[in-house]
Amino acid sequence: MKAKLVGKIFSIQEQEIKPVLLLLVYSFFMGAAIALFYTSTTSLILNRFDSTVLPFAYISGGIIVYFLSELNRIIQSKYKLSNVLLVNIGFLLVSTTIFIFINLVTGNKWMIFLLFVWVRVFTFIHGVSFWAIAVKIFDIRQGKRLFGLISSGEVLAAIFSQFSIPLLLNVIKTEDLLYIGIVEIAVSLFFIAYLRNNLKNKLDETTIEDSSVKSDESEDKSNQKKSKNKFSIFFENKYNTYIFFLALLPMFGMYYADFIFFTQSKVVFSDKEVLTQFLAIFLGFSAILELTVKSLLTGRLVSKYGLKIGLLALPSMLLLGFGLPSVIGTIAGQGILFFSFISAGRLFMRIIRVGVNDPVFQILFQPINKNIRTKFQNQVEGQPKALGNILAGIVLIILTSLSFVNILHI
Repeated sequence: MKAKLVGKIFSIQEQEIKPVLLLLVYSFFMGAAIALFYTSTTSLILNRFDSTVLPFAYISGGIIVYFLSELNRIIQSKYKLSNVLLVNIGFLLVSTTIFIFINLVTGNKWMIFLLFVWVRVFTFIHGVSFWAIAVKIFDIRQGKRLFGLISSGEVLAAIFSQFSIPLLLNVIKTEDLLYIGIVEIAVSLFFIAYLRNNLKNKLDETTIEDSSVKSDESEDKSNQKKSKNKFSIFFENKYNTYIFFLALLPMFGMYYADFIFFTQSKVVFSDKEVLTQFLAIFLGFSAILELTVKSLLTGRLVSKYGLKIGLLALPSMLLLGFGLPSVIGTIAGQGILFFSFISAGRLFMRIIRVGVNDPVFQILFQPINKNIRTKFQNQVEGQPKALGNILAGIVLIILTSLSFVNILHI
């Protein structure tokens, strides 16, 4: 009875309940780890470096993710997806533990820089792993209903983690939050192993079930060969090209938004612990709104109005959320009022991106044949998105190097 009630509220069919719950639990623990690392490393890098170092971090993150995506593509071509999932999360756990240990022993501030950059690796590995599972076990109709919901586990975790940080800082320091994050990655590895064992047949399925796809089998084999050619797969048809630019272009807006918000936050909150508390509370409230949108609104809106509403939402919010502060800053100057509008713009940009745009963007992979879908998805995360990181960082470096350019101009 309870299962039916939950299914009715969240538009889940009975046979979908188990995979949905497994994905929610996994995404909860990984989301908690990402939230802790993101908040703590952001506060630490702003405390130990000038904000002009951020564009270099964006570029570094893009380069690292690009090479990781190439390595992941090679691994995927040789091993089953169920095994690749374990390798990915295991690599994240081992590498992050090593970096934190080196930071503990040496106290070198560049290890903080590396850990901040490594948050991009977190999101890449989690994104590739989580959505590779989702697009394998759900079809396009299910995706419209469920993708917003199943990814809400990490948002729920973010709420719990972010609002716990101000309390934790009463007994520990910002640096100590990293150790809690390591434990949460380890728990995520356990649940990804459990999820893998329960969904192994679905994850490793390589047969083409749709009869219309079978008739194009020779074309699919050709596409598989082309997918090995770096960026060429993105320009072999219009659909792939649209996905390329939908992945690339928002990176500029999002990283500019982050740069502006973090720079202004450092000005307003100069103390490390206070800055960490502010970021935690701010991101916690953001996560509450993300959860509401993802679990209750996204699926219904997309089912009723189609994908366009989700794809248009992010650029529209970026235009409004940062167009208005630019006007306010021009008229009233770059004071508290300007910071308030910048914060509001950053808040709503995050809500729309995570709550609406990301789930809708993942649905775009559903029409792609199952045999190449996961590899293509990996390429999107590791190539156009990584390129967006790099290009956005380069432009920010150029802008911040010009003496006559300030935050308002950016």
